[in-house]
Amino acid sequence: MKRDTSKLFKLVKSLTKNEKRFFKLYSNLYNQEKDKNYLFLFELLDEMKKYNEEVFLDKIKSRIKYSNLSQVKTYLKHHIFLSLKLFHRKNSKVVQHYDDIGLANLLIERKEYEEAEKILNKMLKNQSKEKNISRLADIHLTFFKLSLARETLEEYSYKENLEVLRAFERSLYTHYWQSKTYLIFSESRLFIAASNFMDVAYENQLKTFLETQLLVIDSEKIEDTKTQSFYLHTMVLVYDMLGWREKMLIYAEKLFDLLEKNEGFFDDESYCITFCTLMKAYALNKMKVKLFEIAQKFDNIVEENQELKQAYLAGKIQHICIYYNLVIKEIPSDSFHSLMEEYLNDAVSEVKLETYIKNVHYIAVIYFVRNRYKEAQKVLDKVWLKYKVSVENRCFIPINILNILCYFELGNSNIAQRELINFKRKLQRNDLFIPVLKNLVQQLTVILQESTKPTQEPFKQIIQIFEENQERKFFNFYLHFFNFWAKEKIKNTVVL
Repeated sequence: MKRDTSKLFKLVKSLTKNEKRFFKLYSNLYNQEKDKNYLFLFELLDEMKKYNEEVFLDKIKSRIKYSNLSQVKTYLKHHIFLSLKLFHRKNSKVVQHYDDIGLANLLIERKEYEEAEKILNKMLKNQSKEKNISRLADIHLTFFKLSLARETLEEYSYKENLEVLRAFERSLYTHYWQSKTYLIFSESRLFIAASNFMDVAYENQLKTFLETQLLVIDSEKIEDTKTQSFYLHTMVLVYDMLGWREKMLIYAEKLFDLLEKNEGFFDDESYCITFCTLMKAYALNKMKVKLFEIAQKFDNIVEENQELKQAYLAGKIQHICIYYNLVIKEIPSDSFHSLMEEYLNDAVSEVKLETYIKNVHYIAVIYFVRNRYKEAQKVLDKVWLKYKVSVENRCFIPINILNILCYFELGNSNIAQRELINFKRKLQRNDLFIPVLKNLVQQLTVILQESTKPTQEPFKQIIQIFEENQERKFFNFYLHFFNFWAKEKIKNTVVL
């Protein structure tokens, strides 16, 4: 009982001031019972600042019998739902839609065909503008029921009946593509989240998913704008995970064009995601001019909507970092360094920890590949001193390796070796010590042990591993700094 009542307490507390006022008016107008125990219960829960079972039971015992409490709670919940439905009848399109559908069906049953048709025609006109495929399917299905009910009447021609059926068929066809696209999008997200992104077998499974589930879809057949956006977003997501940067760019630009052509159709969050997606595509393809053009364009939008600022700042930092990590010879501007400092100081309280850790890694890499090891270590310390990096975070392996290399370059070989031992244990405990990663760790172990008299062989082995896996995103993106470091050591360091 404690659990049920606490849920009811949360429901009451979730109501706005206007919703509560309407509920009381509704209760007084539509329910003429003298003994309104459910209203007493509502007011009691509303007055409580924090739910306490003992206090609650003590206050109701003089008014409601313990044996009747469950029934009164159910009655209260029922009336809250009814009042919410009535209150939002005019301002909630979902409630209004299903109310109208229900009324149309009721009129059809009473053979009030003309009135039912008026309601459906008005709904069809409104939904045709909004292009909500699910609601359009409901309307056409009700039209179909109406046509079947009127079929025996002489004044209703078979030609009109046929038009209704064709409209219903088109609606179902469009609804099919919407449902199929949503399903594939959900499957792709689940597939990516649940798979081992370092494993070759995972990459092959993702390629198969792309060929058998996505590429077989004729995108020209998808008429609904929102469904098109889901399909394009799915393609961007899969190509990004495979590391196929040019393909990702094609679909990211298509997604952005769709958004631009349908201004006002998408919400602000969708704009934010789409802009960030295109920035990432430009960054991965090293297209600096277009990257900063789109960043500037979105800066102007963010100025008008400060709620997006923090979420967008995380995306902007991430994708500009990606560009500077891939174009190592280019020196980041002073303004970008200021932006990084702003993010590192303020972001963690506003964004997901996983996103923060990923961005800290990207920022540290910018310093590392430019031989600014102290600054890289200082950035990494913001994570190591405060937060535990989960093995499920995609940057778990890269950020550990980067931390070890920073200690090595700063002359702390003993600390680097200790961190490497801890890192190996974590990999083994979590079944992440796959052969190719094991080989990389072995070569790094040799380098740390030979820190005073380095030889070329372990560095060459690292470079060879990366060459053998150059088409795989984990190596050519997440760990590319490791390959760069090995090449630089052979080029610039006196080794035997």
